[in-house]
Amino acid sequence: MSYIDREDEGLVSRLMGSRVTRRDLLKSAGLIGAGAALAPGLAACGGGTEPTETPGAGAASPVAGGRLRIGVIGGSERDVVDPMVGMTQPDNLRGRQVFERLFQHDHDFKVQPALALSAEPNAKADVWTVKLRPDVTWHNGKSFTSDDVVYTFKKITDPKFPNVAAESFEDLDRNRIKAIDDLTVEFVLKQPNADFVNSLAFIHAVVHPEGYDAKNPVGTGPFTYGQFTPGDRSIFPGFKDYWGVGPYVDEVETIDFVDVTAMVNALQGGELDAASNLPATQVTLVEQAGFKTVTSETGKWNYIFWDTQIKPWSDVRVRQAMRLIMDRQQMVDLALEGFGRVGNDMWGIVDPAYPFDTPQRTQDIEQAKSLLKQAGYTDLSFELLTAEVETGHVEAAQIFAEQAKQAGVTVTVKKIDVGVLWGDKYLTWPNGPGWYSANTYLSACRFVKSWNEPHWQEPGYWERIDEAFATVDEAKRTEIMHESWAVDYDIGPWDVWSWVNQVDAYTEQVKGTAPDMSGIPFNAGFVNEMWLA
Repeated sequence: MSYIDREDEGLVSRLMGSRVTRRDLLKSAGLIGAGAALAPGLAACGGGTEPTETPGAGAASPVAGGRLRIGVIGGSERDVVDPMVGMTQPDNLRGRQVFERLFQHDHDFKVQPALALSAEPNAKADVWTVKLRPDVTWHNGKSFTSDDVVYTFKKITDPKFPNVAAESFEDLDRNRIKAIDDLTVEFVLKQPNADFVNSLAFIHAVVHPEGYDAKNPVGTGPFTYGQFTPGDRSIFPGFKDYWGVGPYVDEVETIDFVDVTAMVNALQGGELDAASNLPATQVTLVEQAGFKTVTSETGKWNYIFWDTQIKPWSDVRVRQAMRLIMDRQQMVDLALEGFGRVGNDMWGIVDPAYPFDTPQRTQDIEQAKSLLKQAGYTDLSFELLTAEVETGHVEAAQIFAEQAKQAGVTVTVKKIDVGVLWGDKYLTWPNGPGWYSANTYLSACRFVKSWNEPHWQEPGYWERIDEAFATVDEAKRTEIMHESWAVDYDIGPWDVWSWVNQVDAYTEQVKGTAPDMSGIPFNAGFVNEMWLA
């Protein structure tokens, strides 16, 4: 297996030494107690390396110049520029402008080279040799070398340094990361990992220059650090010596908004060129006002989980009945107002090996009743927890409760604050809502296992996942993954009810826009691909 540069083909979390929890992420991002309705992206990856929009008349090629003004929901006085320690959407977007990773995902979520050209494993996939891109310059004029990479990953794996990337590199032996030469780095792992390149493409695994100063951020990205007021806005100039695509605009201004209405008003008032993550209620309005929209079918997934260690959810027949009660299409149509696709109780739809041939699960009330009767729960009644962790989750719980009545099941929906859900009692709830950003199957498994909300301990399951990580042969690894997906589908405790569509809005002057599977707005944050015509 090899990940080789394809420029010629035009393809251009642990905190302070412990496992990171969603509460840790929210708390360090300043969101708990702030009444935040939207959770930050926890494991989002994505990317793209060249514009995919076909220019219209008068814009046959990218046009240089101007300031691109983009709006984003969220942010606070704790905003940062560095994705290694930042977790909110504004943090990630600003980080994409200034910093880069060794690898990144293109708009179809395929791994592509970035600061690295290739990564080669040994036969066991526990030693990886990474060749770096030559002639890359830091914003301070210094050359990018292997010393910077060694410095970065020793920093990420330092148990005394709180950062979001750490969880993806728990198997990295920090004492054996070494520079072979100026453009070659060797990574030694504590255990085999055939999926290591996807870890290197993790959104938070950005490369820092040796001796990095957080007060004066220096990266290799298409924009340089400039004006920045946390909780308000940033203005970053284009980097003229950038090695990659663009940037075409002179500078990018990223503006924080407290709510969607304020952001859309700014777009309509001429204060913005682009607005991110529009809810369904706003899409028609902005389109009727003459703005263009870009809809991305993302790999972000929504689910309801059931604690497998307590009754009645410890009985697989009850869990299977819950899945058969669900009318997923109705949940998508009503809770997401049609801006999504039905899920099928498996995650990792962006993975090339995803089993699309698995039959789509549909509502079957009679079979659900039969399973509940077999399990001895003919008059099942329970409380279903929900919270506004993302758009549509509260509504989805309410719709599910109505659907359950058809099977004689009484569901009382209890809405709690997201800060309470992911607070001190996190990982003790009997059920509840959840979501994850787009990721490949094995990379997602790493996070699902760390935040094991349903306390899923099916014999051999996690061991089989570890075996897949250690399997270099792609066909054999895919076979193991398909077996694990089958377990998820048959008896798993995560009821994946939908995949999320994302909609961004632009003025007609913005070109170079593209749909992207990552779930990150504005071409997955690669605004260097865009220009103003």
